[in-house]
Amino acid sequence: MADASSPGTFRIPGPQLVGWAEAGTGSLFSGDKTGLRLAFDPTGPLRLDAADGSLGRLTFPRGVAVDDDLIVYLLDRQRGLILRHDPGTAKYDPKTPFVVIPGVGNHELSQGSRNPRWFAAATAIAVRGNTLYVADGGSRRVLAFDRNSWTLQDVWLWVAPECPQDVVTYRDVLYVLTTAGIYRHRPGDSRPCRFDTGDRHEPARRRMAVDRDGLLYVLAAGATDLLVFDPQRGTQISNAPTVRDRFPLPAIYTFPDESSDQQFVMPEPLTRQCGREWPSLPMGRPIETYFTRRPGPTNDGFVFDQHGARIPIEKVRPSRTRLFYTGTAKKSTEWGEPWISQPLDSKLYDCRWDVIALTFADLPPGSVAEVSTYSANDNRVNVPDEAWATGLTVTGPPRAPESNPEVTTDFLVDSPPGRYLWLRIRFRGDGFTTPVLTQVAARFPRRSYLEHLPAVFSEDEAGRRFLERFLAVFQAEWDQLEHKVADLAGLFDPKAVKAVAETHIDYLAGWLGVQFENGLDADARQRLLARLPAAFFAPRTDDNNSPRGTRRGTPAAVQEYVAAVIAAVAEVEPNADGFPFIIDGYRDREYRLLPCDDGTSLPTVPDDAEMALDDDPLWGPGQIGRFQLGVASRLDEALLLPPGSPDLDVFAAHAHRFRVVVPAVWVATPAAAAAVRRAIESEKPAHTAYELQVVKPGLRLGVQSTVGVDTIIGGEDARLTVAGLRLGTDATLPLSDGPAMARLDAGVRLGTDPTRI
Repeated sequence: MADASSPGTFRIPGPQLVGWAEAGTGSLFSGDKTGLRLAFDPTGPLRLDAADGSLGRLTFPRGVAVDDDLIVYLLDRQRGLILRHDPGTAKYDPKTPFVVIPGVGNHELSQGSRNPRWFAAATAIAVRGNTLYVADGGSRRVLAFDRNSWTLQDVWLWVAPECPQDVVTYRDVLYVLTTAGIYRHRPGDSRPCRFDTGDRHEPARRRMAVDRDGLLYVLAAGATDLLVFDPQRGTQISNAPTVRDRFPLPAIYTFPDESSDQQFVMPEPLTRQCGREWPSLPMGRPIETYFTRRPGPTNDGFVFDQHGARIPIEKVRPSRTRLFYTGTAKKSTEWGEPWISQPLDSKLYDCRWDVIALTFADLPPGSVAEVSTYSANDNRVNVPDEAWATGLTVTGPPRAPESNPEVTTDFLVDSPPGRYLWLRIRFRGDGFTTPVLTQVAARFPRRSYLEHLPAVFSEDEAGRRFLERFLAVFQAEWDQLEHKVADLAGLFDPKAVKAVAETHIDYLAGWLGVQFENGLDADARQRLLARLPAAFFAPRTDDNNSPRGTRRGTPAAVQEYVAAVIAAVAEVEPNADGFPFIIDGYRDREYRLLPCDDGTSLPTVPDDAEMALDDDPLWGPGQIGRFQLGVASRLDEALLLPPGSPDLDVFAAHAHRFRVVVPAVWVATPAAAAAVRRAIESEKPAHTAYELQVVKPGLRLGVQSTVGVDTIIGGEDARLTVAGLRLGTDATLPLSDGPAMARLDAGVRLGTDPTRI
């Protein structure tokens, strides 16, 4: 049987239904990037020309703005006032959540209509930084108020008949929509400048919104589609992208749909006096869940009217207007118009189509999805209704609110053999929720257990179809077992485990005794696992090439594991320069104990006082800094160590110790450094101690001067001047600009690039 990845599969992967087209369904279904779903009710609150001016809840209702501190501003257009909701103030009263800003608009302190702060007919507000902007269409002005002192900063006037209608902000840019064009204002500009190519004779533009990427969407009067503009190029986009999923979730919305008495919903996170956060949807939940929720007594925020007054919960009137509709159906229990796919071509005459597998991103409880099939050898256009074979009718099951809403199912194609296959899909909901179909896979040709039975069982067509469907029940179970057996080897391979079962990565890591860092994605965990077998289980041999167990616990294994952790956490692949270096303590001891001239043994205590000092080793009793009587020792510098022989300190100082040398750029963050330390501590032998040495560009004798290990020649930006600094401690000699002074290229490391030095 062909599986979902075989050449005999037509797969329509999410999130887009590629290769499908709507056939005579009008606007019943919407195939956006979240999948196939019911369309928005053209008379409901999700229509573009909704009465609250939110462009079908793409953005905040008209007259609502929120700043970076989650302070809500409300324009009372009827009274010409600006109100402010800030639970963080000491005088905040939950009974009157909005307070009027004095001296702004038609406030009594403005002293009449001759005051420039007076609003003739304000239509929209927006916030950018510390400035509140008001579009006053009645006076053809845009006013800018300072939010700290509420002084009037700027006033921009338009000449009749052009009139400002809306203002929106995106980062540090302000956009002004007039009846004939779009204007842009950046910090430092004297006034907004027009950038679009609109015609003054076009229909008046009423509303504007900006998506996550900074694209502008404009709704003209009487229009049913949005005009899309690219502010970077100053041009209009002809092919508008999918709109609804490009906008952040509007936390404040209105209901019901009547414009005369709208009620605004304030979500609970914005009502806290401390610890406020932006409301968000649970992971994996569709946006309809947010739009269809009902405000509760106290834990779901509150509801307020267009004047900012809080509405008691007993007077809240939830919207009864449907968000989604089911085609031409008059009731939610009736089917509407179906959605029909393009014909899927198997290129096989009398192809027996096998199984249709579907994935629903959401199938709300009580909603219904019906899938029918039709197959034929000729590419027909019109298919009679009685020719469709209903293969699946699935109803959304009850579930807990925190459970995963995704539903996967499949069914056996019951249509007769044919080269082409059509799918007909119909959804039904309650008007407030909709199924969301994200993926469909059609498998072919069919390999039935009936083929292994004598031909007599296939003589009668009705009996053959019944027996084939009966055997398919058992075949489906055995096929799943066969697939598991075929893919079993991939569960033990770190390079293939993600493709077989992503959830098995953690299980495989447990076999290796590895604990992942928090926040690592599946790709990083897979890369880390792929490198561990070579570090832990590669065979180790002695000098005679005899096996001596595995590498785990050896310097090579620790080095490989640290390199793998750095590659996963810091997203830096260790290169061929040898980093990270693992240096055993006895290596430092051998460096200190240089041999004598004969190169055979260490020098002994000289009997001749005139023995050359050059024969003495680099190591001496004073290297550790032990406090010794009768020897030059300084207070606050010498160490009070346990009694012993100073000559043996060289062995005690370097026994069972090692260093891990890592470039500083690889562990630039505290989280990366902590991950490297945890990796070392988990893999080092228990009786050893380590030192993590983070190396920056530089060279200091006696401190950072091991050629090829911790000596890195950096670029000129890493140099320090000598003035006021101490040589050997914190000073780096600058390079001369003279023509005779040779320069090293940036990034050259002594000992690793010998051809360039």
